[in-house]
Amino acid sequence: MAEPAAAVAIDRPPPPDLFGHPRGLWVLAGTELWERISFRGMQALLTLYMAGVLLLPGRAENIVGFADYRAAVETPARSRPKRSRRRPSGSTSGWSASPRSSAG
Repeated sequence: MAEPAAAVAIDRPPPPDLFGHPRGLWVLAGTELWERISFRGMQALLTLYMAGVLLLPGRAENIVGFADYRAAVETPARSRPKRSRRRPSGSTSGWSASPRSSAG
């Protein structure tokens, strides 16, 4: 009588690992690296485009919001208003506005 199909052992080698990790992990890491490099490359290209084309004299004045950005960048740090470290009263993050810890 033949054994059931589930009880038959098939001699297959285990899937190959790379440095003790499954191959799928390396595919995932490679894809993430590829995505990061592409993102940073596009940022660099955008910066070069903006510096080379958009910021030429006569064009920068027509960019919406550029005057406010330029004023913020050119304002000395001493004359900028200080930002408060306090969170809104409705905040539920548990962050204390006081620099000293109440636990002690």
